[in-house]
Amino acid sequence: AAEAMPGVVKIFTAADFALGAPPQLVIEPPADALVGMGQEATIEVTVTGEGTLGLRYLLLDPASGTVVQQGAAEPGATPGTFVVRLPAEVTGQLFPGPYRLSLASSSDATALITERTVDVEVTP
Repeated sequence: AAEAMPGVVKIFTAADFALGAPPQLVIEPPADALVGMGQEATIEVTVTGEGTLGLRYLLLDPASGTVVQQGAAEPGATPGTFVVRLPAEVTGQLFPGPYRLSLASSSDATALITERTVDVEVTP
């Protein structure tokens, strides 16, 4: 092993810090985003990526700009699947039309999050 010589300074280059690309997270859009007024709604979302995955959501009324509901999605039946559950008490307060569901996934394997916005249609 080479010993450090007194008075010699190591010059670092970008290659010394190249660790590769961070792990990526992908949020697949739900297949069906229809919500019936006054009925419990479940929206299934799939997240792919490394590590322990998590998914948070925010349902926004674009007409008024208000947040209808927000929270952590429940883990689904298989790894990487999540369920956004909107109780009947919440959907009963909605008007027919489009709403915006913002999704943010996270993982303990990366410091990055991935976001996706999905249109949700509320039907009478």
